[in-house]
Amino acid sequence: MMGGLFAVLGRHFVEVVKLRAYGVAAYFAAAVALLFAFVFALVALRQWMYAAGYAYPDLWIAAGFLVLAMIAVALAAWLQRRDPPSRPVADLALLAGPPAAKFALKRVSPRTVAVGVVLLAGLMLGRRLVKGSDD
Repeated sequence: MMGGLFAVLGRHFVEVVKLRAYGVAAYFAAAVALLFAFVFALVALRQWMYAAGYAYPDLWIAAGFLVLAMIAVALAAWLQRRDPPSRPVADLALLAGPPAAKFALKRVSPRTVAVGVVLLAGLMLGRRLVKGSDD
């Protein structure tokens, strides 16, 4: 019985990981296509600037990238300095977790813990399946 449950959970885990990997691969392909499109747009911009008579079109494009990089660095520094939002429930769980685990290890048999883990895994799997059907 336990082997069957673990097999189902294992197959579900493999399927989820496979779908996530496909998603990451699709994002990577889109990023590469956008990179190529961006390079072609830069070449076209340079040609247009040269044809319009701008002096040193490559220098103007490099200056634009420098401004974008400075904005990105400023945004990254601002985001790093921000404090994460407080989550009182998570803080309480971190405080109560170790004493509760010690109490449970003293009072509860290993068989009861195993049944609890199986029930919790079944609950999580059921919620995941129900949640996935709405997407």
